[in-house]
Amino acid sequence: MTGTMQYILWIDDEISREGTSKTLEEALNIKVEFYNVHGAKIMDILNEVNRKSEPNLILIDHWLNNIEGPSERGSSIAEILREKWTDCPIVAITGVADEIDEHQKNLYEDVIPIEDLSNSHSLIKSIVTDFQALRTDRPDSIDNLIKKLNPPLADVEMLRSIIPKHLRNFKDKSLLINIYKWIRSELYARPGFLYDAIWTATFIGIKVESLNKVKNIISPAQYNGLFSDIDNPRWWKTKLRDIIYKSLPDEETALPWLLGMKLPGLSDEDKSKCYRDDCTETDPPEIVAYTDETLSNRKPMHRKCTVKHPLFENSLYFEEIRMMGSN
Repeated sequence: MTGTMQYILWIDDEISREGTSKTLEEALNIKVEFYNVHGAKIMDILNEVNRKSEPNLILIDHWLNNIEGPSERGSSIAEILREKWTDCPIVAITGVADEIDEHQKNLYEDVIPIEDLSNSHSLIKSIVTDFQALRTDRPDSIDNLIKKLNPPLADVEMLRSIIPKHLRNFKDKSLLINIYKWIRSELYARPGFLYDAIWTATFIGIKVESLNKVKNIISPAQYNGLFSDIDNPRWWKTKLRDIIYKSLPDEETALPWLLGMKLPGLSDEDKSKCYRDDCTETDPPEIVAYTDETLSNRKPMHRKCTVKHPLFENSLYFEEIRMMGSN
């Protein structure tokens, strides 16, 4: 695909979404070909798609309720297309994400609710550009793969030790797809090497809404490796710690959430507080925990106010996933 024009193929039976596809095309400055399959037979769909050149990304409606055939699931079409285009990422577009089971999710690289599409433009852009970059310069060693993550030097050996076995087979035809899934579902999603906004703010000791006040100070820590998402950023924990210590070299404490409040531009009003209402601790909380087992809400809390979350196993070099303890 090197040297060919980038384009996204959108397969959908909801003609009303064609306008959304045009908006996406304008936002990304990447051609989006909308393929309306309303009323079509599944074999005709596959035959038509097979005649097209390989896209950089396939967006497909998961619930194809208006086609003729034995299946109404985009995942069934995705499974067949994967045999033809092994390196082409496939992302599901859906209005009912909660009704996609785990097996179906595994047939996609990602699932984006249609109502979240406008907030996912930078992610889609990164999928298109970074998959193309990986095809052009396919990883052929662990060192090469780690280099593409652009980590701090202090994290290199730890990253080397946690890269899973299936990413070490550099001749695997599914390698690029597996790299994406590991980065997005593990490295990017689970706090440890990288922190999202709420973990970053808590690590500094401030409220998440105050993070913009130190945005320029912590910008060198922002992740810009493979499949980074500028609209949903992450920051390297190691670099955040270094920035705090270098900004406040004369401070004696070694706890970043106690030091962070002394960074320029912050005041007492920015100080983070424990979410648990019966907590009497005056120092900022040091972790982020779920409020209950539903995984629907996370808040800053003191570790002593939490318990280990029963749905998660500990993972080397990643934060322990915890939830608020009972009163």
